[in-house]
Amino acid sequence: MANPLEGDVQIVAPGPRSAWKGPLGGLGWSAAWADYLVYIVEYVLVIAALVTMTVVEFVYLVSLFAVNQKIELAKVAEGGAVPWALPGIAIFLWMMAYAATRGRGETARAVPVRLGMATGILAAVIGIGGLTLWLGGERSSWYYVLVVVGLLGPIVFGLYKKGKNRAAIGIGVGMVLGIVAAFTLVPDGFSWADKRALFMLLWASFFGASMAAKQGRHLKIDLARKICPPRFLKYLNTVSYAFAAFFTGALVFISGIYMFHEEYGRFWARSTPGEIPDWLLVCAIPLAFTIIALRFGARSIAAAVGSEKDAQDADAAEEAAA
Repeated sequence: MANPLEGDVQIVAPGPRSAWKGPLGGLGWSAAWADYLVYIVEYVLVIAALVTMTVVEFVYLVSLFAVNQKIELAKVAEGGAVPWALPGIAIFLWMMAYAATRGRGETARAVPVRLGMATGILAAVIGIGGLTLWLGGERSSWYYVLVVVGLLGPIVFGLYKKGKNRAAIGIGVGMVLGIVAAFTLVPDGFSWADKRALFMLLWASFFGASMAAKQGRHLKIDLARKICPPRFLKYLNTVSYAFAAFFTGALVFISGIYMFHEEYGRFWARSTPGEIPDWLLVCAIPLAFTIIALRFGARSIAAAVGSEKDAQDADAAEEAAA
């Protein structure tokens, strides 16, 4: 399974039991499938959190900027200085949009097309700012509906034209769900935006770290592996992964205390009505560390029961992923 978060790394399903060549037989095959399904859930969660966070912060920042510029323009009407920063920022945004629409290889776009796309993006940003001033911060769900449709609508249309109907349907369903969520869950105003964005950033960060452990992109010391004789590599991997599992397990224990301690545990803390409960905000920490610890522990066991060649192949695969 290739995706933008992985680069050249591909996470694939373990396949049927008859094709499983890994250690521990049926137990290893079941564990591999469980790990793969958890990874899929993490992938969906991280992508959804990052996209939602980007949309929420984008609309919030545009609304703040529009209100500030309205104040500055009112000062101009009273004889104040002209806010020359406004056209400068507009030009900068247009240049950024022009650079972002270049494309590569077969998707490279002609200059007239890029000019039109950059101008359209700038017009959309200005339009959202104008809508902010018109609605005065009320019914903020409309902003998010417009952004969701503006971002995902062209993607769905492009996939449909390329014949990728399954992907188009999947993203289209996500767009519809996003619209429904915007109308049912988004409160008026924008005062809530920063806290919600930080909540999604926390979850995306910790489960992104868990995905990195699955992909072999975690931090590791390569010197010992480079100088270790091949026949001892499986033992080195067994010990190093066991130590990583122990260290991560200690973090699970500490974060569990922070969550469930009788006196100061965040699980028992009272939350303001309408705010995100403290336990929901921080429970991503013990959950993500638990998954990471299990993955390191599974790798330690696999290294212990595998052969020297398996250890060399696994080490080469991690070096290629890094």
